[in-house]
Amino acid sequence: MSWIDAVPALEGVFEVPDLLQSLGPLASRLAAAVLVESAVDDEALDDELEWIAACLESPGPVRAAVAGWRPFEGADSVDRRLDVVSGLPGVVGLRHVLHPPDRTATDVLDEAHVRAVRRAGERGLLIELCMRPDQLEAAVELVDLAPDTIFVIDHLGRPRTAGTPEIGWREAMGRLAERPRISTKLSALIECAEGSAWDAERFRPFFDAALAAFGSDRILWGSNWPVCFTDSTPGDWIAAADRLTAGLSESDRAAIAGGNARRIYRIS
Repeated sequence: MSWIDAVPALEGVFEVPDLLQSLGPLASRLAAAVLVESAVDDEALDDELEWIAACLESPGPVRAAVAGWRPFEGADSVDRRLDVVSGLPGVVGLRHVLHPPDRTATDVLDEAHVRAVRRAGERGLLIELCMRPDQLEAAVELVDLAPDTIFVIDHLGRPRTAGTPEIGWREAMGRLAERPRISTKLSALIECAEGSAWDAERFRPFFDAALAAFGSDRILWGSNWPVCFTDSTPGDWIAAADRLTAGLSESDRAAIAGGNARRIYRIS
């Protein structure tokens, strides 16, 4: 993963036992885990898929996965990837990270990308959209162009959580939430703080805006482990999420903490 060169703290191997150790006593709260691709270099894409399949086959918490793909490649290449991925039990979706600076809102609506996303939905695979706030308006159109595809917006659309919610982010997330096939993931807000001090109250206006738009049945908690935990712990993030959802009903808290993920990622 070339991008890790800029994050020396993430050099090394991170496996399921490391996740459980990082949770400490909170590991007892982990009923199941979803393994999400992590933007490997192109030449490692097949190796990552083999590792994902091995994790799904092994005893342990991993019960579903979102694999990587390259949706901007030609139709034949995309279809071959879909043939392989759709045949792997437990792989329920695909993701290609769209937030690097070389990707724009125009890329989101690239003809090849739209076709690939549409074809994935026809195969019963969901699409996770990991993108910047300035790309979210294009995501609205993408969703409308792929009517058979289920979507998850990662990291609440990656708002800049060091400040206050920007009106463009609010409006785009509101428009996305009007599409019932879209959910959003309460995750990576630590990363989106871009090094600024954070706590639950820092994130509250962003969570409240997402809750008002999507409701408690279309927000799912995510850890973003290990990326967000070079300067904090999973326990810190879990405590923050508990505080953010403390005012909700027990059923709403349970939905965000796991119930929605079970439904969306088809975990039995």
